[in-house]
Amino acid sequence: MDLIIFPKAYAGGISLYLKPSAMVVVTGKMNRRAEDGSAEILVEDMVPLETAREQYVSELLVRMSPPRTGGGVSSPGAEGKILEDLKGILARYPGQCRVCLEVDTPPQGTVIVETDVTVKPTQELLAEIERRLGHESWRITKIGRQT
Repeated sequence: MDLIIFPKAYAGGISLYLKPSAMVVVTGKMNRRAEDGSAEILVEDMVPLETAREQYVSELLVRMSPPRTGGGVSSPGAEGKILEDLKGILARYPGQCRVCLEVDTPPQGTVIVETDVTVKPTQELLAEIERRLGHESWRITKIGRQT
């Protein structure tokens, strides 16, 4: 698909991200060409892929449930310690992205708990969550420009 960048947008900072092989996220308006009906995007904004998550993710789900493969029993008080550790991790990354928790509550099943915690979903935050809670312990559940 063709991207059309007008001089005002180019001068507004988009030129910084136009590099060979650079991956970017583009927002703009889609336009259909009258001649052949093909589509093009009139670019309004562009951000590097590595920072797009921080700008566009509006909700993050953190899985508090232990992996189902081990079948082990956690020690008494372990859940409270994990929750306190997670609270400390999240506090170090303040931002606009809402955090929800997925909690296993046998025998009722899994429940989603909405929190009033908001974070900046950086790669560092997600790595810390995985170090504490394990692989695939988070997922993005809503995307939308944050205001």
